[in-house]
Amino acid sequence: MAGGGGAGAAGAAATSGADTHVDRFSVPVETRAPTGATNAYVVGTRETLLVDPAARTDTLDTVVREKVADHVAVTHTHPDHVGAVADYAAETGATVWALRGYADRFADATGVAPDRTFVPGDRVGPATVVDLPGHAPDGVGFETGNGVVCGDAPSPRVASSSRRRRATCGRT
Repeated sequence: MAGGGGAGAAGAAATSGADTHVDRFSVPVETRAPTGATNAYVVGTRETLLVDPAARTDTLDTVVREKVADHVAVTHTHPDHVGAVADYAAETGATVWALRGYADRFADATGVAPDRTFVPGDRVGPATVVDLPGHAPDGVGFETGNGVVCGDAPSPRVASSSRRRRATCGRT
């Protein structure tokens, strides 16, 4: 497993100028959420980040195949967010990322060791990692020009730099 790096280790573009298109997909999973689904996301169009692939679906399979995920990461390692990480990583050859200090937890949850690690402030493809403590010890979000992609964050708004951005969270 290779380590990440400080801020900027995973990409060069600033969030405001990055390719920040975000697609959201509702993925049926075993969960305590009333809808029985978790959101998965594909961030970017030129360079893509697949976030929280909780399970395989025909729609997500098609999108991942068409956009070819360059990176795979999760907002946290709860079972309802990680179920298809290993499958999509193997199929796409994507770089698999985990929060530094939680690589073993990530590998245990997903069935695949991360290729690289990150810390808040690092770039992972077209997004910047932000710390989202509270719901899980390894909770993070991915800031884009359109807001913050987060898992089961405790708040619908997330502070980002000196401004507040709308968060798009993991449960449908």
